[in-house]
Amino acid sequence: MQITAARQTAVQTLMRISKSASWSSLTISTAIEKTGLSGGSAAFYTALVYGVLERRITLDACINAHSKIPIKKLQPAVAAILRVAVYQLLYMDKTNDAFAVNESVGLTKAMANDKAAGFVNAVLWGFVREGKTVPLPDNEYDRLSIQYSMPVPLISLWREAYGEEITAALLKAGITPAPTYLRVNTLKTTTEALVALLADCGTEAQPVPEVPGCLKLLSPGAPHKLEAYNRGLFYAQDISSQLCAAALDAQPGMRVLDVCAAPGGKSFLLAQAMENSGGIIACDLHSHRVKLIEKGAARLGIDIITAKRADMLKTHDLGLFDRVLCDVPCSGYGTIRHKPEIKYKPPGDFASLPETQYKLLRNASQYCKGGGLLLYSTCTLSPQENEDVTESFLRANPAFAPYPLPEILGGKPNVTLTTQFDGDGFYMALMKRGGAAQD
Repeated sequence: MQITAARQTAVQTLMRISKSASWSSLTISTAIEKTGLSGGSAAFYTALVYGVLERRITLDACINAHSKIPIKKLQPAVAAILRVAVYQLLYMDKTNDAFAVNESVGLTKAMANDKAAGFVNAVLWGFVREGKTVPLPDNEYDRLSIQYSMPVPLISLWREAYGEEITAALLKAGITPAPTYLRVNTLKTTTEALVALLADCGTEAQPVPEVPGCLKLLSPGAPHKLEAYNRGLFYAQDISSQLCAAALDAQPGMRVLDVCAAPGGKSFLLAQAMENSGGIIACDLHSHRVKLIEKGAARLGIDIITAKRADMLKTHDLGLFDRVLCDVPCSGYGTIRHKPEIKYKPPGDFASLPETQYKLLRNASQYCKGGGLLLYSTCTLSPQENEDVTESFLRANPAFAPYPLPEILGGKPNVTLTTQFDGDGFYMALMKRGGAAQD
């Protein structure tokens, strides 16, 4: 019964995500809490939801090859049931074909009607009888789209921006599970001590030599449920975000501004680099997200962060800062492994972002003191949101000049992280304001 419940909950979750454009991670955690799924059933449910979101274009191609009705015209419940079933048949090795089909037929009867159940039965058995093959067209872009479940516009964008080799790596990474990285709270412990403590709890984590204080989680589980987490010894943070915060080279006693800070991970790392000495103002537009920063800082034992609700598209009386981090809202194409639903959003949804990003960068720059550093960053892979924004800013603001990033990031003023560190796709551009440093 738990497997049946997990499958039905997966169908309902996929329908909810499709209808409301909600984030998969939040929807999944809410569903698990409400339904009481646990253990293997919760894992099975989660694998189904993420799997279908990750492989939806591939699944739809398989379904359309065996259906007289295009999947876009099917009832939402029937479409979701077919996607879940085909994902299970195609990608879950231990699946019994007859059981998966019969369960899907029964679920269709419960969520739709008997006629739809017969349709589902015919489509799925047709797929099974023909060897569960994925139909790949001759056109290269269409073939890559179905093979890697990536929309053609994104493939075209990346090919033009980064070339064929990097695009191929991005496509392969897009259907590969993302690693979980942890950030050691160096204000309370050391990397070595935390690795040993986690091992005692049955959680294996490996230090990343290139990034001091970064751990890669090697065993599955929920690290936020560990006692070490409650004690504030670490928090989850992707390696690219860790590199971003470290690139500002914040020092003890400095004054630092984090323009779009929530949920606070980069501010927390900056506080560690500053040895909890100096001051950080961490801003966000929404009050509930400001509370996330405050809660996280308290758990980690950080007291130099002042979390502030502020619309940073407007000017505020904040003073001047030695370091300014402008990590702006973006299309998020670098986080597809964590949020696969992002790739299905129409590109037009993001058309206005570069203008907003430019305004945030321009406004953030006014708080950078002479001799100070300003870092612009996104977690997306789109030149329009990255290089185009910083180039426009530098042309219009001659007081700022490109400044080299740390050697680990290539030593140039800007960098696009694609698959170099097996983390999120990320863009960073470091700039220095001319003039002597002010007190």
